[in-house]
Amino acid sequence: MTTAAVGQRGRTRITDRVATRIAIQSAAELPAVLRVDTGGPMWAQATEAKVAGEAIAIRLAVTVAYPVPLRELSAQIRDYVAHRVAQLTGLAVSRVDLRITTELQP
Repeated sequence: MTTAAVGQRGRTRITDRVATRIAIQSAAELPAVLRVDTGGPMWAQATEAKVAGEAIAIRLAVTVAYPVPLRELSAQIRDYVAHRVAQLTGLAVSRVDLRITTELQP
């Protein structure tokens, strides 16, 4: 059995759907994130990722516990999700847009 040269092995394509699922799972790994909202009709998903060439743009809708310092938490979510998505896909993350809602915890 022969092995093809690196340039001849084919190519791997990361779809929007796969990138979205990776972004959802990455955000859910953070203890401060209670939920990642994935609802909405196909044309208006609350959470989605768009792959354009070698870059991914992510839009996340998350719920966190109240009270929480939102500025620090949003930076933490953005950094972590961007790092994990880039690590798992091999693509650059161009942006992570957040919509954060809070939930009062007993």
